[in-house]
Amino acid sequence: MALLTVLLATAPTWPVSAPVAPLVSSASSRCLDVKGNVDTPGTALDIWDCNDQVNQAFEFTSAGELRTMNGTRCVDAYDNRTAPGAPVVIRSCDGRPTQVWRQNSDGSVTGVASGFCLDVNGAGTANGTAVILWTCNGQSNQKWSTLTPPPGGSGPCDIYSAGGTPCVAAHSTVRALYGSYNGALYQVRRSSDNATRDIGVLAPGGFADAAAQDSFCAGTSCVITVVRDQSGHGNDLWYQGSAQVPGSSQSSPAKATSESLTAGGTKAYSLYINPGNSYWRDGHLTGVPTGAAPEGAYMVTSGTHVNSGCCFDYGNSETTRKADAAGA
Repeated sequence: MALLTVLLATAPTWPVSAPVAPLVSSASSRCLDVKGNVDTPGTALDIWDCNDQVNQAFEFTSAGELRTMNGTRCVDAYDNRTAPGAPVVIRSCDGRPTQVWRQNSDGSVTGVASGFCLDVNGAGTANGTAVILWTCNGQSNQKWSTLTPPPGGSGPCDIYSAGGTPCVAAHSTVRALYGSYNGALYQVRRSSDNATRDIGVLAPGGFADAAAQDSFCAGTSCVITVVRDQSGHGNDLWYQGSAQVPGSSQSSPAKATSESLTAGGTKAYSLYINPGNSYWRDGHLTGVPTGAAPEGAYMVTSGTHVNSGCCFDYGNSETTRKADAAGA
């Protein structure tokens, strides 16, 4: 199977991964609001008539933050509380667990640390009614309108983020998976001197710079040693047998030039997987949920490069390589 573009998306940085827009309470049609338009840490959230002001503009980031006030403040639980009834406030963004939120398909917004929902206190509908954490109950005072869809130039991970399941990892040798991504997609190593080079994109949010690979590998052969994680979590995929995957079973990296293709009108190379090729993040993932926490996975691949063997997998595994229990 020829792996062309791969990403893993799960429920939980600036820059913004979803557009700035109000969150509207289904019960009152009033907007989530930073009380009094006061940009001070500790200021409470309430509902108020929608007015297109900066204190009613919110965006989810790829880290699961809910930012407001021109992206300078994060929605948080007062005093790090995780109990029902805790006031919801703004604070400086510092990555604490109470600043991570999940936008759910039913319109609710859940605090990851507490498991409780953003709730208009007492099912109130009047201007100035406080917003608190409360046990999720499916009522309309816990439902918020979805964010405006991303613009046409956004990547798959921008769409996942807008849907409330930001990518915890994003891998592709072909293209950026965020509209603003301008980093490395993958690394190649040439056989002539074992030198390596990261291959990036032609433009932010664009396709791979295959010409850079061709120049670097001219007159020799190259392999793909690592597929870089575009999400910012650092969940790069190194080939098994590399020093970055200690104790792994030996396998070889995929040849960098097995398959070229045209994507977006430009040349790119797939990660062409043959028997003996495998890539791994060695059980020490950043930001990946465990247990019954929800997540999504997305990949674009070729349906023509197959054989009678088993198996091809992409996504989560156990934290060890032992097939020793359910889910192994």
